[in-house]
Amino acid sequence: MIRNYLLTAWRNLQKNKLNAFINVTGLSVAFTCCILLFLMVRFEFSYDQFHANKKSLYEVYSIDHQAAGDEMSESMSYAAVPAFKGECPSVAKASTFCNVGSGIRYKGKELSQKVNLVDNDFFSMFTFPVVAGNAAAPLGNLNDVVLTQYVATALFGKEDPIGKGVEVKVNGTWKALTVSSVLKDFPDNSTLAFGILARTEIAPDFAENKDNWNNQSHAVYVQLADNATQAKAESELKQLIERHHLYDPEQAKKQGSHKDERGEYYSYRLEKMTDLHFAESLSPRMAINKNYLYTLILIAVIVMVIACFNFINLNVARAFTRAKEVGIRKTIGADKKQIYFQLWAESLLLFVAALLLSIGFASLTLAPFNALFTEKLKLGVLLQPSVLLLALAMT
Repeated sequence: MIRNYLLTAWRNLQKNKLNAFINVTGLSVAFTCCILLFLMVRFEFSYDQFHANKKSLYEVYSIDHQAAGDEMSESMSYAAVPAFKGECPSVAKASTFCNVGSGIRYKGKELSQKVNLVDNDFFSMFTFPVVAGNAAAPLGNLNDVVLTQYVATALFGKEDPIGKGVEVKVNGTWKALTVSSVLKDFPDNSTLAFGILARTEIAPDFAENKDNWNNQSHAVYVQLADNATQAKAESELKQLIERHHLYDPEQAKKQGSHKDERGEYYSYRLEKMTDLHFAESLSPRMAINKNYLYTLILIAVIVMVIACFNFINLNVARAFTRAKEVGIRKTIGADKKQIYFQLWAESLLLFVAALLLSIGFASLTLAPFNALFTEKLKLGVLLQPSVLLLALAMT
């Protein structure tokens, strides 16, 4: 029965090639636009979603309610990590993430790759799998260094990097370190980007400033305990600020600073790891406004609605020429249900043809689309279940 519906539908479409061509072209263009926009929005919303501990990961930032306006900063001191872990029960783990320049060399070969200093907790907090070397404690020793797969391949080629001595440039000073582990390359939708990781303690100014709260130069990330809440952790951070006298309320009042809704002139707050990509006030260079993404979704919906209206209008125009055909079908015994399914089969064939064309168009236009919007979408994502479900829903 279904075969007969489809066969008859195919014959009808062949008789009306111009109408079919216009319908398929309009729908395929709309489908292509929707697929590309969906991929872009989906990519942006997927930032940092790959971390196993994503629900309990936060970045600590400070907010100072000055007279000229609120000033927010990601910069923390070396003293912050041990204090957060030792004095805040809600904080289970913490790590610095300090950018100290770029540079690594081995046997006369030098690469300009980003160097970041972190603490041991970093590898259990974030999901950056170890593919070679010491997986239990990648930076267990002070002179250890961890490379990504890309850096390891670029520097060592086919040679095994584990245990090899390299020199890493840290704030302009070359440090002799030993490769302990190789990490899988971080995904494109990661806020944290790095090539080389080493211990925070090797920073040239660490010994001098490890207890200095005023020397603030890097970000700090924390993982909350299982039973902890963001509000509880921020309350403990408030007590820490008071305990270490990190601000002077009287001086702040004289300078015209104002209190926030919590009655604080200066405070430490937490930003969820999965929200950092949208926190424009914290990371303006890499952040994106959610309203921009919602606008793209609206554009995709409008394009699809326009395509549907065009499809409906063309088929309404054809209805007058098909009245005779429907009358003959009723005369020879076709009921309302059979006529409905016959017309539906024709529409289905048009939609499927448009869908297949749109997938082809999307694959062809993906590279220039990436260049236009500076995205990193890949062709393989078109075959992922969520994308296929979207295409099926549109059909």
